[in-house]
Amino acid sequence: MTIITVDLGRFRAYKIVKNEFESAKITLLKDVEIILAHKKYSDRVSDGPGKFGLIGGKKSARKGYGEAHKTVTEERKRLVKQIAKDIEALITGSEKWYLAAETSINRQILNNLSPGVASLLEKNITADLIKASKSELLSRFGIS
Repeated sequence: MTIITVDLGRFRAYKIVKNEFESAKITLLKDVEIILAHKKYSDRVSDGPGKFGLIGGKKSARKGYGEAHKTVTEERKRLVKQIAKDIEALITGSEKWYLAAETSINRQILNNLSPGVASLLEKNITADLIKASKSELLSRFGIS
């Protein structure tokens, strides 16, 4: 079994090994920090119009450069699709898995998963458990 905790800034996957005579053991499989999610929008855009857009003369008027209306939304969609691809690469065979993702992206992740991987999802929690301890993860998913 695998537990995946995710938000737009970090992706963590844990492997759960259950033994008949012992309690479940949890080990970290993958821990990826999503750098793009932590950068400011102004740091991601290469260049603002600056003085290059001025037309000569005393009454300088700026040329229209338009606005990046949907850039942030599109980047968010790309991040969610990448998270879904990472989950699909991690879940193999008929292995059951658990997901904890923050409310704002949980449904979007599920919509981007293939039907085969989505059908193997055992339990889905809409909470940001990225900083949760291993014992808290086991208790939140009801694994003993």
